[in-house]
Amino acid sequence: MKLAYLFVVIFHVALATSLFSPKPVHQDLHIVLHRNTVTSESALQVWSSEQSEVLYQSCSASLDSGPFEGQPIRYDVDNSGAGNITIGHRSFRVHEAQELSGGVRCERMRNQAELVVNCTASVSGASQLPPLKMYAVDDCFIKGHARWGRTTRRLRTGAILVRSQSHAKTNIHDSREYVHFTSKRQGACGTWSSNTYAVGDGDPHQNPIHIQVTDPIECDGDGSRGCDIEPDRAQSFQILYYASANLNRWIDGGFAVQQSIDTREPGTAVQCGNNDGGMVALWKKVGYTRYTVQNAMINECTGTQLSTPFQLWSPNSHDDGDWYCVYGDKVGKKGDQWREDDGPAGAPPS
Repeated sequence: MKLAYLFVVIFHVALATSLFSPKPVHQDLHIVLHRNTVTSESALQVWSSEQSEVLYQSCSASLDSGPFEGQPIRYDVDNSGAGNITIGHRSFRVHEAQELSGGVRCERMRNQAELVVNCTASVSGASQLPPLKMYAVDDCFIKGHARWGRTTRRLRTGAILVRSQSHAKTNIHDSREYVHFTSKRQGACGTWSSNTYAVGDGDPHQNPIHIQVTDPIECDGDGSRGCDIEPDRAQSFQILYYASANLNRWIDGGFAVQQSIDTREPGTAVQCGNNDGGMVALWKKVGYTRYTVQNAMINECTGTQLSTPFQLWSPNSHDDGDWYCVYGDKVGKKGDQWREDDGPAGAPPS
């Protein structure tokens, strides 16, 4: 009887321990690899599930210290991003489809000098990580600058795509409608004329446009075809200026910009590498300058009436832009585009 009683006590203690012992908390994290493919320098960042905070950073392709000592993270990929990511004792294939990757979802983009891979994975203990107060990918690239800091925000957030249908509506159509030259009309006090001026120095900022110039291409998994994109598969797009309000007259604001620019075709095949059986598309980054302008109505009797200042975006004259390959879920339709709204201040190259 005493033995049976003791067994019941032990059972209830064990049950209570199992019920109330804290279990590992798993959280979806975004594990982002940056690599300069020329210098072989790398940086690995762990972002929160909301992709608003950096929790950890390493100047290599792996994390095996601090909170990740017990479950190290490591990327083993080639310069196209194909390969594996290892989390703890499990290895996953870098792929956009979870059923093919083994449980993670990955996206990537690359040009001839840089590679970025973003894999979303469930990691235990991540909720205990405080966000880093100071972090910068550039700190890890001593030999070569990482140019894609803003471009890769799209890979992390998945936002800011403007579909090709709205491109024609908001960009091409509006721009043609806004092209007016100085006009005059008779009023009660003589002649009125309209014009447009820069406000101060224009407060220029760089807001590049990114546009998909090919249809989605499905690459074979065994590498016999690979993912090289021939020049004739890329469509040339005319990129026009546009404004946030009706424009009396297009002006360059004193900058090296123009009313339109053609993306043209790449001179040679773009090496996108073997995508291991996924989708790939070619994109181009086109330099755009945003500057502040205002319309003016001028009367010989009453003087000048100025409108509220507004924004004018014009393609840069001497910025051919960068070609780059996009893989996975971020592959859209030919003509899709997005704009870097948080670009740095400054005039375009002259």
